[in-house]
Amino acid sequence: MSDDLLIISNGGSILCDHLDSSTPAATFTWHYQGLVSIIGSCNGVLCTCHPPNAYSHWTLLNPTTRVIWEMVPSIGHCLGLAFDPVNLDFKIVGFSDQLDDVGDITTRITKVYSLNANSCTTLDIEFPTDSVEGGHDHGVVVNYYLVHWMFWSPSLRKSRIGCFDVCKMGWIDDVLLPRYYYDPTRRNYFLLDIGVLDGLLCSTFENKVDSCFDVWVMMEHGVQDSWFKLFSIPISNNLLDGVIPVARRSKSLEFLIRQRHSSKFYWYDMTDGRISDAKFDGVPTYSGFETYMCSRSMVKLPGGRLFEDR
Repeated sequence: MSDDLLIISNGGSILCDHLDSSTPAATFTWHYQGLVSIIGSCNGVLCTCHPPNAYSHWTLLNPTTRVIWEMVPSIGHCLGLAFDPVNLDFKIVGFSDQLDDVGDITTRITKVYSLNANSCTTLDIEFPTDSVEGGHDHGVVVNYYLVHWMFWSPSLRKSRIGCFDVCKMGWIDDVLLPRYYYDPTRRNYFLLDIGVLDGLLCSTFENKVDSCFDVWVMMEHGVQDSWFKLFSIPISNNLLDGVIPVARRSKSLEFLIRQRHSSKFYWYDMTDGRISDAKFDGVPTYSGFETYMCSRSMVKLPGGRLFEDR
């Protein structure tokens, strides 16, 4: 993990820091007027959206080369950054919902912005119009080109994971969660969040039967039986709103975790279950910030410019 950067949105700035390194951290900050929101990271590039309109003014930037590329298209409220390895192209997937008079979703419009083409494509495709889970507007990317969102399915009465393939330019079959999740006798088992851990799709569940939070990872993407329960953390550890795994410390069984609705970071040691505070310079205690891991990369952004701190 020493070659990766921990990315933290912090009000009007973005903090980049080495998570695991024997050398001093090379921390630097981007400043904007107003709130900065991270859409995601992929192939060494970070995507953010920011004022004047948080959903139509966004940037791609490479934290390693400090090259930035600014754009102002509008492609929807639910966004995800991915990389198409076939066409060597960064793409941003966005979708928005059309509602009827009582607030029910009637249609969903999906758009894909291509960096190479510098244009946006609107897709006329069918996709279930289940509602996006609250607070999960930004997609989770696995294998560079697969973007995932959590949706609430009224028919299942459970959350599901929708997946968009930027190579095939379309929605593909849902990623099935562990079979344990669909067991009708496990009514007190709820999906809280999805993310990426060591490049693998991961999910956090609230297990009310055993009073703990379970973290699972999908060892082979798309294979339901490859889900593996990595660890469980008792709710009695004062992590009452759930936890999100962020990263694993290299060559150890220590995981960086974050409380879902606060800025508290912790190290969780799988060997003995010990939890200890993890602090990062410049990160205050308030809710709402976002965290991602971004690999160090020399990938180029066509038409980009060198970023200047401001």
